[in-house]
Amino acid sequence: MRLALTAPPRFIINTETDKAYNVLRYLTRGAVDMETSSLDSVKLYSKELASYTKNYCFVLDVMVEIFLWRGRLKITKTRSIWFPLHSMALLFAVVLAFERPQFILPMFLYAIAWVMLSLNFHASRHPYPWKRVKASEKTNMVVLLGRSIHPPIVIEPGQGVAGGQTLHKLDKLKAERISKLMQELVAFGLKVSEIYSKTSESSVKMATERRDWSLLAERLYYVHTALKTLCGCIRMFRSLVNWKGYYAHHLTMHCILIATIWITFSVNKVMTWVLRLLIWTLLGPHMKLLDMYWVHSFYKTRDELLQDIADGVEATEPSVPDFDAWLASEMFIKMAHSGRIVGEDQYKLKDMRERLYGKYSEVIPRFDTSRFPSVPLPESSARAKKRKPNVKEHWYHVPSQRLQGHMILQPIREEIIPDVASQGTNGNDGDDFDDNGIFTE
Repeated sequence: MRLALTAPPRFIINTETDKAYNVLRYLTRGAVDMETSSLDSVKLYSKELASYTKNYCFVLDVMVEIFLWRGRLKITKTRSIWFPLHSMALLFAVVLAFERPQFILPMFLYAIAWVMLSLNFHASRHPYPWKRVKASEKTNMVVLLGRSIHPPIVIEPGQGVAGGQTLHKLDKLKAERISKLMQELVAFGLKVSEIYSKTSESSVKMATERRDWSLLAERLYYVHTALKTLCGCIRMFRSLVNWKGYYAHHLTMHCILIATIWITFSVNKVMTWVLRLLIWTLLGPHMKLLDMYWVHSFYKTRDELLQDIADGVEATEPSVPDFDAWLASEMFIKMAHSGRIVGEDQYKLKDMRERLYGKYSEVIPRFDTSRFPSVPLPESSARAKKRKPNVKEHWYHVPSQRLQGHMILQPIREEIIPDVASQGTNGNDGDDFDDNGIFTE
């Protein structure tokens, strides 16, 4: 549980052969290398951005239902009553923030937590079990008690397929109707603009267009970088709202904690005095002393510049502070020394990895930013594994490529728990291991 709530480490895998490296690169980057700028990568990123239109429309549809107070509360599977919970929460938050401006930040943090918990509530109860996420209340109980109080999950083949398809069709209809509405509104606005515009004839192009102009000519790298950054942010946001990863639970709990502390201990008063000190420190009249004793030595006033122009004084180059003297100070010398050691350690680590494991190196992504998430097929199943008593187990230790040390780097050897290892250790060191083996990396 502690590992699930911590950030993943940085992994680098080295291989010896070019074939193994190509396989590893295919697994991490896909058939098309999206890291390098090319016409294929730009096309794929553009198609990905266009494919998110349905998601944007679905979000707009949810917002419309909240503003129109269309929420309903299910009593049974076939019966529901009008109960707009989210609309009431939105009204209460906005009114409280308007009446008490000091609660704007806590209300904003509470709103983020409210949205995340609402998404988790629906995602953890998805009809299709393979698309469910871990419920937030289950995670909190494990953190508080140190163990899970819920029974193991059993998934039968074909479970929830019909309900999942129904929910998918519903989401599709919601996205299509708001998309159609937006298209009609845009078309209506253009027609109105055409009717009442008085410069439509004068806006016609009169110049001949050049045929040799291209949008992507010598700009493909910048277009690729912009699309890559935008798609990466959208993928991370998609994973966040879908509760795919540890950071969704962290964000929700931190928002609730900070907002509660802000309201309980009147942090707004402390922030008010801190801002007052910053304002008077940075904008007060004593800044004139800073100008007189330091800035004025290299940054002349406007009158002095006019006087130099009148006297015919020509400055070869603008005067600047003596940054070289700063770099020669003891503080920067120590910083340069520490940075040089860190850089040398990285070069040493890279060379040692190549010497031990191969010259081909690939960085494994720390977060799952794939465009298409992997979901098991409907015929898949899941059951809790029941261990058979008195089964002879084979324990193996597979070392990883992690290195430790300073002068001479060596692979990290993880130790197996003695009492567990003693139950299954034997003299066999072959490759015929079974499902009961334990692997540590």
